[in-house]
Amino acid sequence: ADRQTYSLLLYYYQQLAMLPDQLALMEAMVTRWPTEKANWTSYASLLAQLGREADAFEVNRIMYLNGMLTSSAELVRLAQYYSWYDYPYGGAVMLERELNAGRVERSTANMQLLANLWRHAREWERAMPVLERVATTSGAGPDFEAYGEALYQAGRFEEAEAIFVQALNRGGLSRPGDIWTYVGNARMEQNDLGGAARAFHRALEWEYSRAGAQGWLEFIASKRAILAAAAELERQ
Repeated sequence: ADRQTYSLLLYYYQQLAMLPDQLALMEAMVTRWPTEKANWTSYASLLAQLGREADAFEVNRIMYLNGMLTSSAELVRLAQYYSWYDYPYGGAVMLERELNAGRVERSTANMQLLANLWRHAREWERAMPVLERVATTSGAGPDFEAYGEALYQAGRFEEAEAIFVQALNRGGLSRPGDIWTYVGNARMEQNDLGGAARAFHRALEWEYSRAGAQGWLEFIASKRAILAAAAELERQ
């Protein structure tokens, strides 16, 4: 059973659409010729076609660890695999390493992917410099929204407020009411009750953010009443 015999049998299986038989044969081929990238690529593709996406992901990881994935597109695809299988931290570490090595192009799309991986991993400090670069490069409202979220999660409320306002001014947001709520929350963290109330009033304009904004406005009214009562008690 030489290489030609394997290739001929594989051809017959392909023509007859016999996927399980193709997979079994390909498993034998990657075992017999472990250094041939084409075999591993076909093996991963067959696993995905048969609904075994998690196994296809593992095969791609093996290929990466063995230095078989070399092009920018292949490495980006692997990073996306990490995201799909709920392991964003590993994908971000891998993608950042390849970007720094120059093997992955530093395009806006690839930097957005890296930023999203760090965000999904809740690594806000590592996400911020990437998000800042993406936002200032693209100038798009949604990118400023993502940057503002990272600043907010990191507790940098004053900066987050300014970035959220920029996002609103630039437009293109899918849920601007939520961003006004974020602005209100950032101002609350800075004890700016008047500014927070103005932001929550803006959030009332959208149905999906109305209930939350109304709750915050009631909280602000209650807090102001408590502060006024305390001031009156002190005066008396």
